[in-house]
Amino acid sequence: MKPEPACSLAAFATVIAISGLSGVSCSEKAMAEPLHRRTIPAGQSKIRTIRAVELKSLPGKVGQWARERELLHEQDRRKQGWLQPVDKDFGEQPVNTKLVGKFELRNPTDRDQRITNIMSSCACQGIVVWIGDKEHVIPKGGLPKPILVPKGATGRLEARILVPDRQGRIYTEVRVDTSDPDVSSIRLSLSTIGVREFIVEHDGQARTSLDLGLLSIRSTREFEFTVKSRDKKPFVVERWNGAPDAFKIEAKKASHLEAAEGRPDGSVWKVRGKVGPGLTERSVGGLIHFDTDRKDTFEINVYMLVKPSISASPSFLSYGIVPKGKGGTRDIHLAAVDPADRFEVTGVDFLDLRPKTTVTAECVSQDGRSASIRVTIPADVPKGRLSGKVRVRFASDKLPPKVVAFLAIVR
Repeated sequence: MKPEPACSLAAFATVIAISGLSGVSCSEKAMAEPLHRRTIPAGQSKIRTIRAVELKSLPGKVGQWARERELLHEQDRRKQGWLQPVDKDFGEQPVNTKLVGKFELRNPTDRDQRITNIMSSCACQGIVVWIGDKEHVIPKGGLPKPILVPKGATGRLEARILVPDRQGRIYTEVRVDTSDPDVSSIRLSLSTIGVREFIVEHDGQARTSLDLGLLSIRSTREFEFTVKSRDKKPFVVERWNGAPDAFKIEAKKASHLEAAEGRPDGSVWKVRGKVGPGLTERSVGGLIHFDTDRKDTFEINVYMLVKPSISASPSFLSYGIVPKGKGGTRDIHLAAVDPADRFEVTGVDFLDLRPKTTVTAECVSQDGRSASIRVTIPADVPKGRLSGKVRVRFASDKLPPKVVAFLAIVR
């Protein structure tokens, strides 16, 4: 048997180093003083960063040892006689499908043993164990008491999973602990690839979202995507919901695509949409949900960002040091970003004013394309920090209030 490297720390899977210190090392110098007693050198930050590194990713003998150890562990997992097979791959399965993974169970030893605990990952909906003809339903939190498995007894373990409503590879693990000193724990793996009944494509690629980019409140943007049934059978797009008011959507059969791909009539649909005008500032789109004449549905997230239509200068109002007894005045200048836009200021107030005091703000000028807001700190404000936010409201409900934070130090 080859001796393990002196630095292997076989009980651990990672090496931990603390930046700024000499780190965890097997050298006599590093281990001479306990880590918690080491002092931080003068001038270095007292914030310590812990970094974890997988041993198997390291070069040299340590990495080689870790990789070999992992390989041996995996071989032992597959060869053990308690549960077989140890891996179940269900391949592609429709989302929301219920699956049952069955594993044959046997006590391979010459004495009575016990299953001491069974735990599973979140995707597992339930576990049932049979020893002979006796059924044991396993609670989600683990076994309340051990299960006796007489010597030579056989049975099975069933793990039930629900394919979640998301596409891609899904993994579920079940850990079975036993009283067998040679096989104290067995890890079972179940995996599947969740697929939806309908395939949403844009520019020939499967998509779950569309990015329409940066728009203004007057912008319009068109988009389209195709929807295909995975089984190539006809379907009907009946209705949709979730689209904001500024969205206009229509769905029609795409006969030319069906003919090109050799698909039956009604198995491919083209969905076209248009966004704007009349968008709301900062709106980001939404998730549009489509119902079909089947029980299955499809959805796509169409998002964009509507840029502010009014700029504020400065974006943060700083008074700096305000001498006590003198007060101070600063102006906020608002301007329409798009020359075609017009706005009207209808009110100004404050948010989060600390401390509560008599700071005033008013619109001193406006011409439809620009406006000036004057914020005044009175002379009788007490010493200390004064902060808050100026909120400017507009006549149009398409324009959200403009908020500018301010700060002053009264001395």
